[in-house]
Amino acid sequence: DAHENPRVRAILASTIAMASELGCETVAEGVETLQQVEFATKMGADMLQGYYFAASMSPAQLLDWIDQTNTNGVHDYQSTLSAALG
Repeated sequence: DAHENPRVRAILASTIAMASELGCETVAEGVETLQQVEFATKMGADMLQGYYFAASMSPAQLLDWIDQTNTNGVHDYQSTLSAALG
């Protein structure tokens, strides 16, 4: 519930800012809902990971999934969200 808790938001914002200043990228883990995708993106996370995108999978399944995502809505959503965030 980070989107509802100002203390958690402050911790996330400072962690992301510190990582950025150090030249590191951040990964928001455990993303399960569209609301969490939007929140983590607005907070400045560089990458997102979680069941919203896909369940855990073997390396072979991952390769198949990557091939399939090149033609599905994940990339369409990424473009739409990037445009919306300016």
